[in-house]
Amino acid sequence: MFKRIASRCGLEDRVSPHKMKHTLATIVINQGAPLVTVQSILGHEKPETTQLYATLSGTSRQQSHERYFVQ
Repeated sequence: MFKRIASRCGLEDRVSPHKMKHTLATIVINQGAPLVTVQSILGHEKPETTQLYATLSGTSRQQSHERYFVQ
C-alpha cells in the first residue's frame, strides 16, 4: 500500500517508511524544532536514536554557527 501511495505521488521507486521518517526528522529539525520534540514525534526513548535521523542542512548548520559562535 505504501509503495502504491508513493507511486501516485510521483516519488522515486526506492521510497520507504524509514526514509520518510528520516526526512520528517530532518525537515522539522532544520525548521528549528527542539530535538526532544522530534524524539517524541518519532517515539524514540533516547535522544541519541533521534540524532541518527536528524541531519542539519548546510544552511541550518551555518546559521547555528553564526548564532552561537560569531560575535
